[in-house]
Amino acid sequence: MHVYRSCLFSIACVTLVYSTTVHVCDASAKGLSAEGSKGDKAPSSDVPDMDIAQIKKHQHELLADLKNKIQNNPQIPDNYFRRAFIYYQLKMYKEALRDCQKAISFGLDDANVHFLNSEILFALKRYTEALPEINKTIGLKYSTAKVYGLAAQIHNQVKEYAKGLQYCSKAIDLDPNNPHYYEIRAELDYQVEQYLRSIQDASKAIELNPNYGTAYSIRSKANLAVKDFKQAEEDQNKAKELN
Repeated sequence: MHVYRSCLFSIACVTLVYSTTVHVCDASAKGLSAEGSKGDKAPSSDVPDMDIAQIKKHQHELLADLKNKIQNNPQIPDNYFRRAFIYYQLKMYKEALRDCQKAISFGLDDANVHFLNSEILFALKRYTEALPEINKTIGLKYSTAKVYGLAAQIHNQVKEYAKGLQYCSKAIDLDPNNPHYYEIRAELDYQVEQYLRSIQDASKAIELNPNYGTAYSIRSKANLAVKDFKQAEEDQNKAKELN
């Protein structure tokens, strides 16, 4: 009972704990560390953390508690936001989107809620809708590596490659040891036909994480573009092996 109450208190207080969560980039699935990176603290720094394992372990109690809170007072936006956060961690994206947008409709208008909304929309591949949400997040001065990294991915999907490159470079400046950001930039480099830079960034991602299959795939097609067929084939084989 003590553990359950403690977890309820944590999730009731939590704003965003992206430093310990699984993002749409899903770093853990690619063999990357799930540790937080420099500059990734949420705007409210005095809230306790609750990681994905705790959420999964207590999801039924947490969701039931929030359901009761919402039924008792359906106009408190924070409760919709908290439930959206849990749904997002559980990859229940449609439910998360419903609650996140409900929170916004009831007046919650800070960087946290817009960042979560942009992540949910990205996960649902609704990129044009995610774009204004991530822009609003940045406009509200929530400028972390993860925010810039997501912004780069969204801009890539809507084919705004130059803007994506700008944001990805900012993410790397804040978190220079995260291979995921080099992988994103390698893809953006490729899209603007900067193939040597793409090879360089993909190679950096591989240096930081030798088991990064996506980085090998990007480097393969960049090597193919510069007619290094032998290296392209080696990278493609490695990508297949890892994926």
